[in-house]
Amino acid sequence: DTKFDAEGTYKITTIFKKAEAKDFLAVLEKARQESIAEAITEAKRKNPKLKDPKIKEADSPIKVAKDADGNDLPDQVAITFKMKASGAREDGTKWEQRPQVFDSKRRPIPATAKLGSGSTVKVAFELNKFFTGALGAGISLRLKGVQVIDFKEFVAGDVSGLFSDEDGYEVEAPFEGGLEAQAEGEGASAEAQ
Repeated sequence: DTKFDAEGTYKITTIFKKAEAKDFLAVLEKARQESIAEAITEAKRKNPKLKDPKIKEADSPIKVAKDADGNDLPDQVAITFKMKASGAREDGTKWEQRPQVFDSKRRPIPATAKLGSGSTVKVAFELNKFFTGALGAGISLRLKGVQVIDFKEFVAGDVSGLFSDEDGYEVEAPFEGGLEAQAEGEGASAEAQ
């Protein structure tokens, strides 16, 4: 993903039921609170005149999960793990990395395989506490590797899975010309814009 980082980021978001992830979420929240406390201690050390420094809280990698329509699923959480794809060292040399991805028997999965939504996975990660003036204090979950238990392939642009079969119109033969199609009857037409 290069949307917010030209050097690229690998990321995976996992969905957990809150009740089943209670202990894991408690560990992450404890680390987040420690990060904020450490930032406050450091701010007081740098400026002893500050009695109650205000520390910005960084965005959390933990969010309320959402359904396909964008509605909150309050009994579920979405946890995002990330890895920078590339960068430059202080001496200017470039580096690249990618998460290791394995099948259920720990055999490497080729980089050409596109892991999609609905896959069941285990994630290896490193918990990192941080504080920066711009982002604030918080935690990040650094992606290291993924074990795929149930593989669902990513298919770009295929939204047919978002619908269910209905009674009604059925095409007799596939439309010619991709998205552009000519509908029959009363001069109606459908054309991609």
